[in-house]
Amino acid sequence: MSLSITPRKKHRFVETLCSSIIPDGKPITVQVDPDPNAKLNECFINVREKISHDGGLIKYGWCIWELSGLFIEAECHGVWVSPAGQMVDVTPKHNGATEIMFLPDDSVVFDEATFNRRDNIRMAIKDHPVVHEFLKSAADYVRYLEE
Repeated sequence: MSLSITPRKKHRFVETLCSSIIPDGKPITVQVDPDPNAKLNECFINVREKISHDGGLIKYGWCIWELSGLFIEAECHGVWVSPAGQMVDVTPKHNGATEIMFLPDDSVVFDEATFNRRDNIRMAIKDHPVVHEFLKSAADYVRYLEE
């Protein structure tokens, strides 16, 4: 969603969402330094290309986004780990973000054979029928795309 942003702080909704994914999960801040050849929304391909040119490896997890006051979501994501061990998000962001909130998750992998994407994990901040309907529609849309 183009209006969502990286949460400004680790508030209770961030903590609840992250703990629902990984018990006691703690997100970290990762700097965004887009690779010149990276494509928007293609983190797994971007990191694979970065590794082929500069070495390193991929770290899977979840990028945390928020539409302030309405909902929060975790997007399956991959960041580059440099040969020196520094995590960097090499994928450009739709909103020009210079850092992301990232929840590392060793149970996440991306299957390049099927190229199926995992749906975001969403949680309402505002308990309102329109917000709940939007979140349901977003999940339905992703299921449709993956069929």
